[in-house]
Amino acid sequence: MSTNQKEMRKVYPFSFYGKSSEYFSIWIVNLFLNIITLGIYFPWSLVKEWRYFYENTELAGNRFELYAKPTEILNFILMVFGCVFLMMLPFVNIIVMFALFCTMPLIIIKIIGYICRSTGFRGTRFGYCCKPGEAYVSCLAWPFLTLIVVMVPMGAIITSILHHRDATALNFILLSVFFVPFFIVRWAIQNYLYMKMIINNLLIGRARFAGDFKKSAFIKYHFYAFILSIPFFLVAAKIMLTSAVEMESVVQAAKTGSSPLPFQFIFHVYGGLLVILLGNYICSLFLRVSLTNYVCRNAVLDGDIRITSTMSYSGYFKLALLNLVMVMCSFGLCIPHTQIRTAKYLAQCIAIEGDIDRIIPEPSEPVAGTTDDLRANISF
Repeated sequence: MSTNQKEMRKVYPFSFYGKSSEYFSIWIVNLFLNIITLGIYFPWSLVKEWRYFYENTELAGNRFELYAKPTEILNFILMVFGCVFLMMLPFVNIIVMFALFCTMPLIIIKIIGYICRSTGFRGTRFGYCCKPGEAYVSCLAWPFLTLIVVMVPMGAIITSILHHRDATALNFILLSVFFVPFFIVRWAIQNYLYMKMIINNLLIGRARFAGDFKKSAFIKYHFYAFILSIPFFLVAAKIMLTSAVEMESVVQAAKTGSSPLPFQFIFHVYGGLLVILLGNYICSLFLRVSLTNYVCRNAVLDGDIRITSTMSYSGYFKLALLNLVMVMCSFGLCIPHTQIRTAKYLAQCIAIEGDIDRIIPEPSEPVAGTTDDLRANISF
């Protein structure tokens, strides 16, 4: 094996050096300033937190760089508030909503492009070159057309349920058998299109990322997530059916006004909702691990540089669930600590395999970033 081939196989792990105490001081000051300025300070706080994570993330002996400016983000936020204000005006709101609906794909790729061009490594900026046609297919045409296709048969079945009470069970079975798989496939292909739109148009310098993704893999992982959610929905259904049985006594109590809603009824209703939320959260964690590992395995930079991911279901589940418990028990004060924990875990699991020095040479001296081209790209 030649020296060049050995170099190509070299693995560069990520390292994250952030500390919870340091980041908490930044986070709590940002929170205080956002409160007293009624949110006006938000762009500055976002850039500070963003920069902290970039400057503490290391790859091959170099830290990442951030070129974003708070004033640019503030301009975008002001435009958003301007659109919200216009949507409150009669007649004008229809025009504004229609314009936003038609231009949403363009706005999305502009935002992604701004984030990429605000990120640098070894003095080389990331880039994004998605064409508007691809963005319209991924962000507008596919979601809208698939909803239109399914609305007619779903409306017919719901109408049949309302008019033929004796066939309600059969109609619900038809609704589940035909439309649940449809929405799972639609959801999977939607994520496939988004991921393909992002990865295949991502650049660093002149080197381009490419992802060899398959729809079948995305559909498989989404069906697995649905199967994982079934026990949670069954438990929630059982809890809520118990509350439905108690509904008659609740209605009688409400008519007479003799007693308030029983605690047991309220417990069953909210208990069922909490079980559904927990099931959705578990499924989202499963999809995050599955799709992260799949995308890393099938993404390549400049033809031969690969990304490796060793995220495990058990490790990430423990991390995420413990983070959730800490945030809830601390009333949100542990959010900085959980973000640091997550960043360290991801840095331990993800690495770059290949000769990155070939496409991103190590600079001989620090390169200062400018933001002239960023202003041009955010001026949409």
